Amino acid sequence: MIINEALRIITWHLLGFSCWRGAVAQTDPTWPIQDNGLQSKIRWDHYSLIIDGHRPFIFSGEMHPFQVPVPELWADILEKMKAAGMRAISVYFHWGFHSQYPDVADFESGAHNLDRFFEMARDIGIFVIVRPGPYINAETSAGGLALWATNGQYGLLRGGNGPEGGTALMLQIENEFPSQWKNVSTKIPNLGPIAYMKSLEARALENGVTIPTMHNMPNTNGKSWSKDYDTVEAGGNPSCWSCIPSDCSTSNPSFTLLNYYDHFQAVSPNQPPMSPEFQGGALNPWYGPAGGCQNKTDAKFVNFYYRDNIAQRMTILNLYMMHGGTNWGWLAAPFLGSSYDYSAAISQDRNIGRNNSSYTNNAALFTTALLNPETKARFYILRHNDPTSNIFEEFKLHVETSVGNFTVPRYDSTGVIDGYESKILVADFHAGPKTTMIYSTAEILSYVLVDDWTVLTLWVPTGLSGEFFLKEAKQGLVGTCDGCSNINFRRQNEGIIVKFVQDTGRTVLTFDNKVRVIIMDREVSYKTFVPGIDSDPLVPTNRTAMIIGPRLVRSARLDNNSGTISLTGDSEGGRMSLEVFTSAQINKIVWNSKALLTKITPWGSIQAIIPEVSGFKAPTLNSWKVRDSLPEIDSKYFDTGLAWVDANHTSTKTGKSGTIPYLFADDYGFCHDHDPMSLMGRSIGASIREY
Repeated sequence: MIINEALRIITWHLLGFSCWRGAVAQTDPTWPIQDNGLQSKIRWDHYSLIIDGHRPFIFSGEMHPFQVPVPELWADILEKMKAAGMRAISVYFHWGFHSQYPDVADFESGAHNLDRFFEMARDIGIFVIVRPGPYINAETSAGGLALWATNGQYGLLRGGNGPEGGTALMLQIENEFPSQWKNVSTKIPNLGPIAYMKSLEARALENGVTIPTMHNMPNTNGKSWSKDYDTVEAGGNPSCWSCIPSDCSTSNPSFTLLNYYDHFQAVSPNQPPMSPEFQGGALNPWYGPAGGCQNKTDAKFVNFYYRDNIAQRMTILNLYMMHGGTNWGWLAAPFLGSSYDYSAAISQDRNIGRNNSSYTNNAALFTTALLNPETKARFYILRHNDPTSNIFEEFKLHVETSVGNFTVPRYDSTGVIDGYESKILVADFHAGPKTTMIYSTAEILSYVLVDDWTVLTLWVPTGLSGEFFLKEAKQGLVGTCDGCSNINFRRQNEGIIVKFVQDTGRTVLTFDNKVRVIIMDREVSYKTFVPGIDSDPLVPTNRTAMIIGPRLVRSARLDNNSGTISLTGDSEGGRMSLEVFTSAQINKIVWNSKALLTKITPWGSIQAIIPEVSGFKAPTLNSWKVRDSLPEIDSKYFDTGLAWVDANHTSTKTGKSGTIPYLFADDYGFCHDHDPMSLMGRSIGASIREY
């Protein structure tokens, strides 16, 4: 009953994505497109997922609704994740949280209401990778299993005859269960776990789940549950998963690499490479540093490793965690406190702000070249040959393009790459159907299609130069220069080459082929957002706007009849500049329900000033509900009454042996899923100290 209800909720919310649209994806006969035979909306091949004809890169982040048990706060986190460029969220559902007693399930009250969570995701426009367990780990007590089911009287767990379960882009059928083989090298099957996994899949099918199923392996050793191997995923902690390095049996030195590509080729060559839990932070035990260890996954870590994942062909990348939340009550495993901040990008209090050398002329650099088999776009991922190097290197890159092969930059002196840095540079990059960037030594941030214009953003580290070759442009003009210098336009037969230097700020260049290129430094890029103007989770580029300036843009909606774009978001400090690139029909901006005074610029944007937030007064908090959770520590407390039992059992329901008497709480009728439990003892005879 409990599992069926969870699956019903998941199945119902599959209907929210029934309007995906797009052209039919081309196929490589070497790697045929596959599906699960239950639906045709979500397919896959060797390269990627294919969602209704689209091949999106699935960049995803983890958050857990049960660790944020106030549904009104969920939207804040989902909006921030989407604003960070994520197409999907990954969520664990905690069995013990939803079923605190045998044969009792709560999917309706408060934070237990999964319908409400899926509705928020649908309205915001973000896919959901559903990971319902039964086992989730997440450093929770018993790994999220309902504790009333762990004492043996309900059968074995995760072994072959235990509880079944499963519950909308993909469904994870189990978690970290590398038990398919008794001997993985000789492929001797382990029949009990195989029967258990089959029962989970069968239960999902019985309840109408038709989306593809997956499994998350804890590392690359088990090679379990892949239809090709007879894991789809690799683990993803290049650094220790704890703020305390000694907690890890092995811990890679900083900026060393793991080989995921060969693993995928060995165990799942017909499936898209995926990391369901790549490192997005680190947990902090009781004895860890105050405030966590944000430096473990700082900007250099993110820049280096996440780009390397792309170089290793990953097209589904989920960060664990993106928001960690709080372990309320008795959720946490014994070695953790109440904080599950995880040093993640979105902090526990929901605050934000805390990447083959023959392609270059520099033997100290390593380059991976990737080719899109459909568009023929090329992506060059550069890093140091020695990933631990912190040396500032110069380079020229050899690129292949549709108009010839070049060594770039052609007119600028060199490209540069700093220590612990990686870059993704492009050739024949198609920004919509009419715009092609033949090459760029500046990284592409994003682009939008507005009316019949393409608005494309490039970024460089503050104060550095760049060069790009725009196809079919004959003339370019500087619309506005904020921090730019040495801008030079060079006409070519196939278009225009532009070189530039960009300091703090942003510069807008306008070209006669209806292209605007916005050049910005890293700091401005942090405050640039490309929200969809509707809730389509694929975020089509012709249904987006480019917004520069605020601390955060949560949503954008257009009303062409009134000529208004309505934005919701966050500002900080005093007055903030706001610039919007959107349809020419729009001449008004509403920011958090307040109309702003706007100005139309010659370079095609709308500008406004977000006023300083003033006059805010925090509401008076009263009528607190308080209950003493540990009255036992009071010196006047006496352990008498029906709530207390003598812990004098000399045997257990599961036949365990060891020192007696046994203190298994379940054997005395206590399950701390729902019953706070205390142990009290008295010394017999003389003692030095009593607790």
